[in-house]
Amino acid sequence: MSLVPLFFVPLSNAGWSEEDANKIVLYGPDGAILKTEDGASSITIEPGKITEKADAIYLNAKNIYLGGGVIHLNGTIVQDAGEMSDTSAKFIGPMDVTNDVVAGGISLMNHPHDVKNVQSGGSTVQSEKPKEG
Repeated sequence: MSLVPLFFVPLSNAGWSEEDANKIVLYGPDGAILKTEDGASSITIEPGKITEKADAIYLNAKNIYLGGGVIHLNGTIVQDAGEMSDTSAKFIGPMDVTNDVVAGGISLMNHPHDVKNVQSGGSTVQSEKPKEG
């Protein structure tokens, strides 16, 4: 026996804002929750906030835009070379790095230089390129 006739879910209301007629709109007075039966993954929408919970979240797009405020990355950041065709990163800057930066195997803060022909006074001496260290 079907219980469908025993409840009513409104699909629209004249008082709601006008939306795209070709898209489905899920509406809740304080938001909405979309989750798996076991609760392991969910998306919660509240006024001014969207929370996603899952073991992994995949965003697959040609371009991903994050804008309008501060971006908080609270965890390890890795690049999976096997998943990428271009792993280069470009920053306009300025960029403030609190701790050391290692580029090409060379530490920015702790790399040695071999300085030759040291002179006193205000002269400038060209040094060798940094060594790994």
